[in-house]
Amino acid sequence: MAIERALRVDRVDAIVGGISRFGLLTKPLASAARIPHTCVCSVTSIGDGAYNFTNIPTPEAEALLWVQEAERRGIRRIALLTRDYPSIRGHVAAVKAEAARVGLSVSYDYVFSDSVTNFRARIAEARASNPDIYFVETFSPQLEILGRQLSDAKVHNIASVVAPSLSEHRELFEATWYTDSNLRDPAFRTRIEEKYPGTQFATHMMPYAYDDFNMIVQAFERGQNPAVYLRDIASYDGTAGMLTKARGSGTFQSTPAVWVIRNGTPTLTSNTETRESP
Repeated sequence: MAIERALRVDRVDAIVGGISRFGLLTKPLASAARIPHTCVCSVTSIGDGAYNFTNIPTPEAEALLWVQEAERRGIRRIALLTRDYPSIRGHVAAVKAEAARVGLSVSYDYVFSDSVTNFRARIAEARASNPDIYFVETFSPQLEILGRQLSDAKVHNIASVVAPSLSEHRELFEATWYTDSNLRDPAFRTRIEEKYPGTQFATHMMPYAYDDFNMIVQAFERGQNPAVYLRDIASYDGTAGMLTKARGSGTFQSTPAVWVIRNGTPTLTSNTETRESP
């Protein structure tokens, strides 16, 4: 596999990676090679604090903000339509736990595989449960299939964690709100889009990958072992905000933000909007 080749042939000194499934595969290889591996992913068990570190808002951080926003909007009942995938399972479990803590109820819960393409019967069942919001999370192209079928059913009260920002047809999710990484420096996005025209900016990935890369560069510039350097970091002033890490932990913590799709574009809501307008 590519990671094994990078270690054996290219003899890399560090790995900046992303996506939970790749991170799970890379973790033992990085440990065996005794080099640092950073994963832009939300499966925090990957981060062992020795050679492996995760850096993205945790499912618990996403859930806390998501439920706060749901309460602000007067939402009490949630229908879940979500794919069976490690990071999505983490998001859903955290949302369920936080919702239960504050008294929000799950009116419908459908978990589907990546092969499902017909959601119409499930959408009808979800509608019959009288939810205030439909929580949707999967990946393209399944995300667009589900989005079109929800639109055909005239379901537009949709929310999520991250997913709408990944869609190749965001117009299907107009007015959908979701939690995602905070982007403290909008100019960072502009620089990426100018340098890589035509490449869709992934808010939840790119700022953290950039920070991971810079932390490793700092270690080398200071003549330090990068694994030891990452272990010792307690805080880092990053592109998406302040990152913190407890002693011995492999998980960099950060605070997400609420976004909404407006005119087909992911838009970071301001504090004023978050307080005043549902």
